[in-house]
Amino acid sequence: MRFLILVMMIVLISGCDIIKSRHTPKKYQLSKKERLVNSAQSKIAQKLSKELNLCPCGSGGQIMHEIEKLSLMFDCFEPLDTDRARRLLVTAVEKFAEEINQNEELRPYLSNYPFEAKNIHIIIYIQDRKWKDFPGSLSVVRSERGILEYKMNDPESQSSQTICKETFDEALEKVHRRKEDPPLRDF
Repeated sequence: MRFLILVMMIVLISGCDIIKSRHTPKKYQLSKKERLVNSAQSKIAQKLSKELNLCPCGSGGQIMHEIEKLSLMFDCFEPLDTDRARRLLVTAVEKFAEEINQNEELRPYLSNYPFEAKNIHIIIYIQDRKWKDFPGSLSVVRSERGILEYKMNDPESQSSQTICKETFDEALEKVHRRKEDPPLRDF
């Protein structure tokens, strides 16, 4: 009887070790594609931060099989109207796509070359440094799948409402018509 209990304990203990070792997570290693994307996004975020007075706050993408979409998120600590937000988004999308297209190491992983506005996702959160909305200013602007969207928070309903939506090409045309505007850096 003692022998049987001893054998059962040994089986249970060794079985637990086998189960434990099978379910112990292994350290995840980034693939070359993931390392290239992270490096490119970091470089682009720093560049846009300096040139457009934005504060990077996030990144992402859709890169499982091919690089289909890349995302950057920023905070903007200055109030923006639709015209200034449009110029900011168009400039950010163009610079982002340009940097990706110039990166020859990334090129084989892109779902399409050249990478276009439809492949770039940018969100800009507009608020003061205490995370409060500017009265009469937009609260969030974004470009996704080639569509630019401008939102303003409604204090009464405590939700954001889309006040304008346009394609990237429509926005680009409007920006080119307004070349006489002051540079974006002059917030």
